[in-house]
Amino acid sequence: MTTIATTRAPEDPGAPPAGSAAPERTEPQRLRRSRLAAGRRRTALLWALLLAGPNIALLLVFVYRPLVESLYLSTLQWNLGSPTARFVGLGNYVEWFTAP
Repeated sequence: MTTIATTRAPEDPGAPPAGSAAPERTEPQRLRRSRLAAGRRRTALLWALLLAGPNIALLLVFVYRPLVESLYLSTLQWNLGSPTARFVGLGNYVEWFTAP
């Protein structure tokens, strides 16, 4: 009869025994990782603001400002030849919707 000898590789003395759970992380390691993650989030937020900022500024200047100004001007009774305008509130809208 023939016997087969099996050899095992020596185990790492610093590694946990087979079948046991991984060692708990210490508090300084967790704190260091959370600080790194917070720094990455701050950097990502800064880049997002730097890239989106000019787009938002242009949108405000060229879309929303004229929209608000036109809504304000629609509440005035104003002739182009006259230097003064009279505030009539929603009177222009009432007149427009009730006109035949």
